[in-house]
Amino acid sequence: DMNTPVQVLAKPKVIEPIDYENIIVQKKTQIINDGLRELLLFPYDDFQTAVLKRQHQYVCSTIPENAEKEAYSLFVTECIKTYISDWHVVNFKHEDYSGDFRQLPNKGNRLEKLPVHVFEVDEEADKDEDAASLGSQKGGLTKQGWLYKGNMNSAISVTMRSFKRRFFHLLQLGDGSYNLNFYKDEKISKEPKGSIFLDSCMGVVQ
Repeated sequence: DMNTPVQVLAKPKVIEPIDYENIIVQKKTQIINDGLRELLLFPYDDFQTAVLKRQHQYVCSTIPENAEKEAYSLFVTECIKTYISDWHVVNFKHEDYSGDFRQLPNKGNRLEKLPVHVFEVDEEADKDEDAASLGSQKGGLTKQGWLYKGNMNSAISVTMRSFKRRFFHLLQLGDGSYNLNFYKDEKISKEPKGSIFLDSCMGVVQ
């Protein structure tokens, strides 16, 4: 039928494989300066080659002396070379790590225990504990924790007072009296913002 449209198929584009060696040569400078060049290049020190002299363990050779020269077939010539040539051995540097994980070499020195790391936060906590223990040695009882401190003005009712969250440290002195120090944070080794002598308190307001 002349009215039927003809379907034209596009010819697929020919894609040639990448010449890996050519790209390595062209971008040599860029690859050398790349931090991940080990992923592209084959490591130079990964292997080493050696030549082992072929050892003949028989009195008379099974191959005639001039067999390689007299052979006309290339296949026969190559077969003869495999019997008379020395061995070229390739030794891989990391060959010991290519087997089963249960047979991996263990040459590293194992630490008997992990080293102790001391940070500034730990040192500050130790100072606070030392200060608390020193106070307990002088007097005896010591308690600490967060409380809400309100305005001491008696003219304002308790419900209308503004309260601030402070860290309190209760300490028993050597004479048996109690002293309540308060701070802005938990670092009681610093100078307290204020002190309340509980022996001078007249009462408790709830």
